[in-house]
Amino acid sequence: MIGKIALIMLVAAAKINKSPIVPAFDQTRVPRIIQVPSGAANSVVLISIENHGLDHPQVASAPLDLALNLNEQAKNGEAEPLYHRALAIREKVHGPDHPEVAIVIDNLAIALYSQGKYEDAELLHRRTLATKETVHGPDHPEVASTLNYLADLLCLQGKFDEAEPLYRRALAIE
Repeated sequence: MIGKIALIMLVAAAKINKSPIVPAFDQTRVPRIIQVPSGAANSVVLISIENHGLDHPQVASAPLDLALNLNEQAKNGEAEPLYHRALAIREKVHGPDHPEVAIVIDNLAIALYSQGKYEDAELLHRRTLATKETVHGPDHPEVASTLNYLADLLCLQGKFDEAEPLYRRALAIE
């Protein structure tokens, strides 16, 4: 089994050498339902799938990590399908109201609002907020974080009257 640290090392080595990680990997054995970037990043996801299967939490970590990296590079459109894949796996493994699922949803929402998909992002942030309030309680720092994300998004849409109480609530928590 290849752990997360080994996957990171493989990606780093591939970037340094500018070569595929596993040139002999049989990609025909993997269903083509995952949209991932080509090159080293694709190889890491495929290695993880081959070792763990499509629905293993480790497989969800690989596309999530890649999506976060792509977001840092302002490649939100490329990150979006990776977030969707990570979300599907985590929902299947943990159920829809688990904190691990909420993390992916928050990040997907950020990617969506970075692309101007405000309505979709708002729905996701509201879903995450409800999950975090249920799991952690209404006064937890994780709730404050999502309140801030949602308030920022509402401001981008010009919904200042809706954003203000969310900011105030987040400040009261922090």
